[in-house]
Amino acid sequence: MNTDRHPLAPASLAILAGIALWGLTTLITHRREPWDNSAYWLFTYPLAIAAAILLSHRYPQQPAVLSLLVFESQFVAMAVNNREIGNLWPMGMMMFAVIAVPAILGSQWAARRSPHRQA
Repeated sequence: MNTDRHPLAPASLAILAGIALWGLTTLITHRREPWDNSAYWLFTYPLAIAAAILLSHRYPQQPAVLSLLVFESQFVAMAVNNREIGNLWPMGMMMFAVIAVPAILGSQWAARRSPHRQA
């Protein structure tokens, strides 16, 4: 698939990145919610930020959206893995939005410097 021409490709890649990172961390840590483990904060969190920045550099049209998709898709992966959404899901979604702020800032910076940016 030529990702340059498909309008949903950047969003799909961001969602896949978030789900993959959450899933791998779940497998490695053996936790239902890997953000309770230091491995999430030492490895997964920085990798999620890096993924958002790299995607935004390649697809600079909506860097904040791509960053939010990387992080919010982790919530979706958690809900699917746990087979429940829970009654605190709004707080979970807000938490992922808050921890996405560094990715959003980095993504906006990367998008401004992207050679793929259209004037």
